[in-house]
Amino acid sequence: MKPSILRNLALSVPLLCMTVPIGADRGQGEPIATTGGPRVPIAGCFYYEHDSFRGARRDIPIGLRRRYVGDDWNDQISSIACAPGCGLKAYEHRDFGGYSKIFRGKMVYVGDAWNDDISSLEVVNSGGCRAE
Repeated sequence: MKPSILRNLALSVPLLCMTVPIGADRGQGEPIATTGGPRVPIAGCFYYEHDSFRGARRDIPIGLRRRYVGDDWNDQISSIACAPGCGLKAYEHRDFGGYSKIFRGKMVYVGDAWNDDISSLEVVNSGGCRAE
């Protein structure tokens, strides 16, 4: 085909666009971090049932790996607070399966992609993990 025919053809075909989330960012809402939040007096992290560090709380010290958070916590985590230098690696499925994401600092909200979608956890040292 001649270039002029291709140009005319391209102008007459409607362009369809679609956004497809890829990887761990498969949700619409973004995680929300804060400079405030609870004090974490352990070398590790806290995780909470609701956003803004509300509801029930559990702690996970560095070196501990939770292959399964348990039936009471499975797909229930909405906010996370980590001590300085610590991060919490969250997994979509039990036994560290599926998508994963590391949360550092204090997350008022883990984001739509991870809200109520975490089944296993481990604390990672992001640079001198220490209690506050």
